[in-house]
Amino acid sequence: MLSSSFRLAALRTSLPRCAGIPLNRSALLMNEGERTVIEGPEGPIVLAKVKGTMYAVDGICPHMKKPMVDGTIEEGPEGPEIKCPLHNSKFCMSTGKCTKWVTGVLGMESKFVASKVRMVGGKQRDVAAYNIVSLEDGSLELQKKA
Repeated sequence: MLSSSFRLAALRTSLPRCAGIPLNRSALLMNEGERTVIEGPEGPIVLAKVKGTMYAVDGICPHMKKPMVDGTIEEGPEGPEIKCPLHNSKFCMSTGKCTKWVTGVLGMESKFVASKVRMVGGKQRDVAAYNIVSLEDGSLELQKKA
């Protein structure tokens, strides 16, 4: 596994420069399993350290606009996934892709309920995922993945 500093150096040279969200370097010192919240221009961003890698995703579930800050982080097929603590929708922390969109009520799947409240929560949507980028001046920032 590559070290965090090597991955950051690789990102620095491979990503085009664009305006990002400033990140305190102390974020790299987080312990395994820790998470924090950073205020971004579009709302909270969850930053978490899972298996030695830092991940950052939007902290609001697009289903009903509820916070995911306290959501469970579970291992998924493409890396860790954060689960909305209210409705159980899941999002890959590597890509932001929705891996489970709940159509029931309070996280319980029900075809009957889903057919009656089809418009509640709307269509399945992803969340933004972010790269942690080390800049030439030594500062860090979050840049939204394409």
